[in-house]
Amino acid sequence: MNVLVIAPHPDDETLCCGGSIMKFLEAGGKVKVVIVTDGRYGASIKELKGTEELVRIRKEESLRAFKKLGVTQFLFLDFEDTRVKDNKEKIKHSLSKIIDEFKPNFVFSPIPTDKHIDHSNIGEVISELFPRLIFT
Repeated sequence: MNVLVIAPHPDDETLCCGGSIMKFLEAGGKVKVVIVTDGRYGASIKELKGTEELVRIRKEESLRAFKKLGVTQFLFLDFEDTRVKDNKEKIKHSLSKIIDEFKPNFVFSPIPTDKHIDHSNIGEVISELFPRLIFT
């Protein structure tokens, strides 16, 4: 069983479905995590927001979380945080290729009605890639 987790930002995969990731891996499934943006604006410390240092920190945090969860297949697409809408077609193309290669049985993604603009845009992309998808 192949499970694809699409996270708009570093940490979304762990906060939203870390337990599910572990369960699928424990059951012998293959889990691939794709982090779409670089997370450069996700900090409460003003001096770090928008910096390459924050990008590096958030990537390192993800790698530590992957190790704890048991995730060995992951990909950072590195689109700029808060710019998903501007890069929607490029993101859709990248995710389409990943889906074609990985052939997931399950996909975890934000929903199109999420209140965060990056999350909702990723949800819209997934809806376009899977037009008969039902979000639960």
